[in-house]
Amino acid sequence: MLELIFSSVRFLGRQGLPLRGAANRDGVLWQLMMERVRTDPDMEKWMQRRDNWLSGSIQNKILELFAHYIQRNIGAKAAQSPFFGLTADGTTDLSGKEQFSINVQFSDDNLDVQNFFLGFYNAPDTTAEMLFLCIKDVLVRLNLPLEKLKGYCFDGASNMSGRFREYRQD
Repeated sequence: MLELIFSSVRFLGRQGLPLRGAANRDGVLWQLMMERVRTDPDMEKWMQRRDNWLSGSIQNKILELFAHYIQRNIGAKAAQSPFFGLTADGTTDLSGKEQFSINVQFSDDNLDVQNFFLGFYNAPDTTAEMLFLCIKDVLVRLNLPLEKLKGYCFDGASNMSGRFREYRQD
């Protein structure tokens, strides 16, 4: 049943559909699983269980696993390229926390430029050193060789220029 749940989450994610509604049983995932009950009697028993692995926290965990899988695949593709670039852009969210996004760019075997969003990341502060450490952490976790990083853009991040440029060149 777990494989069926993962498959359903992946299907809905590829379609850009929300998993949950206002209540758990209003969501598209729940409705899809109930549709599957019609053809699978074991699924009907599973759906009647209290712990059917369809809670919001479980759905978030499944989505997180898929996100990490996708990020690792992007990292592997970028690592195969002779070089890659990155763009980091920071902003303050509604709660006042500093967040920044990271995109990675590289060319594929056909020399077509590929640009992938890696994610949003929280930064404890906006110093050049902290931003550098956060970016380096993302690249290391994705097994992207730092020596292949040849181009970078810190959109609106004036603290990554000037006297702090030594962090850019590390």
